[in-house]
Amino acid sequence: MTVSIGSLEVAPGERLILHGPSGSGKTTVLGLLSGVIRADAGRVEVLGRELGAMTPHERDQFRGEH
Repeated sequence: MTVSIGSLEVAPGERLILHGPSGSGKTTVLGLLSGVIRADAGRVEVLGRELGAMTPHERDQFRGEH
């Protein structure tokens, strides 16, 4: 599955809703943002850290801290 989001910024305290039919990629987006799923292409950056550049251990720590 390909998920293409040019750029997305969510400010502290702001809320975001992912809405769409079954199979539209909502869980995939959440997995990418949490670092559970690693992106095949592009970059996923959370709190100024690029998740794809982290080791699995670093992603686990980052997820636990945030």
